[in-house]
Amino acid sequence: MRSETNIENTKAGSDCQERIVRPAFAPREMVSHITDESSSGIIVAFMLRGSNHSYEVQWGIEKCTWHLNFELNPHFPALRSVPLALSGASRRKQTPSSKGILMVINFVQFPHPGEEHSPDVGLVKKWNTGAHRRKFLCCPGEYVTESGKIKEADLLFWGEWEPPSDVQVLQGAATDKLMPQWLHRPQLPLPDSGLARAAASSGCKPTKQIKGTCGGGHCAGEKVGLQNTDPFVFGSCFKYFICKQFQRIRQKNKTKSLARSTWLSKLERGSVILFGSTHGTGANAFFQLDTVFVVERSISYNPAKPENLPIDPLVDPDFLKASFHTALPVTDCVVPDDLELRLYLGATIEKPVNGMYSFSPAKILKGEPKGFSRVRLQSKDLQLPGRSNLLTNNLNSAPKKSEVTENEARALWDAVLSKCLDHGCVPGVRFHLRP
Repeated sequence: MRSETNIENTKAGSDCQERIVRPAFAPREMVSHITDESSSGIIVAFMLRGSNHSYEVQWGIEKCTWHLNFELNPHFPALRSVPLALSGASRRKQTPSSKGILMVINFVQFPHPGEEHSPDVGLVKKWNTGAHRRKFLCCPGEYVTESGKIKEADLLFWGEWEPPSDVQVLQGAATDKLMPQWLHRPQLPLPDSGLARAAASSGCKPTKQIKGTCGGGHCAGEKVGLQNTDPFVFGSCFKYFICKQFQRIRQKNKTKSLARSTWLSKLERGSVILFGSTHGTGANAFFQLDTVFVVERSISYNPAKPENLPIDPLVDPDFLKASFHTALPVTDCVVPDDLELRLYLGATIEKPVNGMYSFSPAKILKGEPKGFSRVRLQSKDLQLPGRSNLLTNNLNSAPKKSEVTENEARALWDAVLSKCLDHGCVPGVRFHLRP
């Protein structure tokens, strides 16, 4: 069955009115082709918006008629047209992709605790059983040069590593709160398997309830709590799998809460996540960046049944031992059988998305290790024509999302990379736990 929808604009000052063609349910595969009937022959933007798969047409010319042709499955509801309250001049002009579609994806600011881990006994940090914190780390890895080449080196970077680490005191940083005090090197080998065995080998004890953390697995609830590492930047690609992807909803007259997924479990390919921490208050606040995550693809799973995670060559054993199996299964709330979270696999320099790849700001180890502060970002650093508030300087609560086009996401990613380079960092694209 074929349905053809004609959208004819009305003149509104010097701008065209914008309208949406919104199927109640329509996967992207239903799009057959686009025929441009406009007098100018210019398609400004055709986009797939969000997880509800609505389709948006934008233009900035004075008079045009659009014919959008869709291949419809008989089971899909009919198309309907509704006004969209946006000014044509408020969005930057975009060029359609090779398929004639520009996806609207998410640009995410993701705050997580920024305090630095200190050693427990002597110069050893045991597996963390408290609230998440950052570590200033040293690992062998790979980075991208300004000419685009990939080189190997020992890299220094800020990140998350909750399993045990060997610690070295850094000299000359004690008076600056933004500078690291310690350098951590991940301890290997990791425990073989199982939370109990890992706890015994690390000397962990049952933890009290931890509030306000990631909301998944051992980040909350009264249980033996080896913290998971999320995002996980080590191995074949960056990974992000649970933090704030679901929330616990209290049920009336029930002893257990009900798990419900959040928008973070529904990110599209090409979405960009800035992981970092807020420092300061008011006009002096800024966002300390530690990880730039670009979604390449994802693997769906049920957090109550982690054993059903599909086998994938990019899901390496170190990730499963150090993070995935420490957070799962979720047992302290009711998890519906149809609840799906996503293990996101980050885009790599070898397999980028729209030219973007995941990276952590890093510096090359040369001689005696020297610490450096995290890359400082403020709202003024991430601006788009007609767009504001893409980054909040003092964000301390839930992650923030902004809907952007693929081209806008690339422009923002470029701006973040430029800030990292200005900070004297290189984009660290791979970090190895093993030599």
